[in-house]
Amino acid sequence: MHGPLCCVVGPRAHRRCRLALDDVLRVDDRLFGAAASIDLPGQTELRDWSTGTEDGAEHLLTLHVWSRTGVKKQVHDIIEAIKSTLHDQPLTLVDHELVNLRHEFSEARPDPDGYTFHGIVRYRAVTEPSQAQAA
Repeated sequence: MHGPLCCVVGPRAHRRCRLALDDVLRVDDRLFGAAASIDLPGQTELRDWSTGTEDGAEHLLTLHVWSRTGVKKQVHDIIEAIKSTLHDQPLTLVDHELVNLRHEFSEARPDPDGYTFHGIVRYRAVTEPSQAQAA
């Protein structure tokens, strides 16, 4: 993963997240199969989320999902599987604590080819330095 959360999450947590998302696609090969893919992450943003007394960061992560089956329902099924895998789940971070990880929005739309459906899923994570890091 490239972008702001990489330095906080670290390669081990990123690998676990990637494997969890790969597992989403393998839950039922009849449902998802080789015609689906997930891009981790499609886009990231980092914003200062500090208060007057605490340091913090807000991370916006956008995942992209594609289904080449010509069926929009597959994209919605994958998005729901991603939500059950990531929403409000704890992650072990490097030198930081995860305050929350929340699903912000998702949408599915047809790609210009008229056959592929593209899903966009946005997550918001808030982190703060761990107590050992803050001291």
